[in-house]
Amino acid sequence: MFAPTEMRKGCEPPLIDPNDVRSRLTRALDALKACEVGSPWSEEATGRNIVIFPQMANWLPRDEADTLRNAFRAELVRLDLVR
Repeated sequence: MFAPTEMRKGCEPPLIDPNDVRSRLTRALDALKACEVGSPWSEEATGRNIVIFPQMANWLPRDEADTLRNAFRAELVRLDLVR
């Protein structure tokens, strides 16, 4: 069912740079904060960001991830994008 280990080499998960993750999440959060109404993204992109943001935060230290997730959620609620 699965290839032997030596045949699966090169399939290692990509290395994740926490600084890149932090930068992407901060940009998304800043985009929401800059809005007075609605979303800075299309409806499709908004839905995607609502799913991806919390998952990406998992690559950061727990306290930082929780802080970013809570801030993101608060902005979504403020803009009436989620309930």
